[in-house]
Formats: sequence, C-alpha cells, structure tokens
Amino acid sequence: MLPVKPGHDEFIPQSQRLNHSKSKWAGVLLFATITGLILWLFWQASYVQPDPTWANCGHSATEARTNGCIYEPMLRSWIPPECYFKEPSDEYDPFSDRAWFLDKDLTRPATPEDLEKLRRGDDLKGYTRYFHDEHCLYALRKLAIAMDKKVPLLDTKTASIMHSTHCTTSIAEKLVVAEASNLTFPFPGFPNHSSSPIMFQGCVPTGFNS
Repeated sequence: MLPVKPGHDEFIPQSQRLNHSKSKWAGVLLFATITGLILWLFWQASYVQPDPTWANCGHSATEARTNGCIYEPMLRSWIPPECYFKEPSDEYDPFSDRAWFLDKDLTRPATPEDLEKLRRGDDLKGYTRYFHDEHCLYALRKLAIAMDKKVPLLDTKTASIMHSTHCTTSIAEKLVVAEASNLTFPFPGFPNHSSSPIMFQGCVPTGFNS
C-alpha cells in the first residue's frame, strides 16, 4: 500500500471518511457485543435463575408496593428488596432538573401532580428531551458498583446483556455521527425525545456469595 501523503485525507470524500469511521466503530461494537454475549452465556450456564415468584414486583405500581419493592427513578423501575441497593441513586434527581411531558412531541407539559406521580413511580409514561443516554450510563455505572460491592443478587435491568448492548450501541452511534458531522442535538435520524415507561424487575444471581 502506498504511503498516505500529507493532506491526502483532504481529497477523500466526506461520505467515504464517515463510512470508514462508522465501519471502525461497528467493528469495535460487534467485537464487544460478541464478547459480552459469550460471557453472559457462561454466566447463565453456571448459575440457576431464581424462582421469580420470590423476587417479583408484579405488573403495576400497586402490586410493586404490596410486594415491598423499591422504586429506582433512574432505572424507571421497581426493584425487589432482595436485590436493591441505593447507590448511586441519591446523586440523581431526574424529575427536578429537566422538563417532562406527557407526549412524544413534547407539547403537553407535565403538571406538578404528574411530576409527583413520576417521582413516586406510579403507572404513568413520561417523555423528556434528555434521559435515555443518562439512564443507560446510570445502569452501566450501577453494574460496576454491583461488581465492586460483590452483591449476590442484581436486578434484571442492570444485569441484562441486551440492555447493556443496546445502550453502548446507541450512545456510540450518536457519538460517531456527531463527531463526523460536527452536529449538535438533536441529531438527524435520531429521536428528539426519550420515552420513559414504568418497568418492573426481578433478581438474578451474580455468582458472588452473600
């Protein structure tokens, strides 16, 4: 291959450079995804999933409260007490530091009563401009804390390889597009909002002894 002369990159079409950058990131993400999937399969083969009946938050906020579950705002999930730990939840206040809406077009602002329902974890779907990526990074941070603390049980959202893969892929795609095209939010081709439904998690073993 001939050496690249100084300034040679200037003659490469922008679309070709962007495609090369995307291909490089796609390769990295594919490798990370395959590695994570292999580790997850080994984990699943080594540990038996617990009976969900003893670590189940139900399908509504009322059921979750009855079952003693704890609401974690940044996960937008009710977590069974058996696998709940508060870190780093106290560092976040997502329902006070940004505007929330009741529609994906962000035209129906949430009332104080709506915000209180979101804050309590009631059965209400909210929308906001910035939440999804922060939620993703929060879950990855919580996973690292769980491994550091060697917790014996972890909630199914934080432990999900599918969720972690979705998060890393989504954030990486946005970074590649933004860096290559010098864009600011909202990025073309990506939603200008984050939808935030309420969810209900179970517990899975981590392999650490209690």
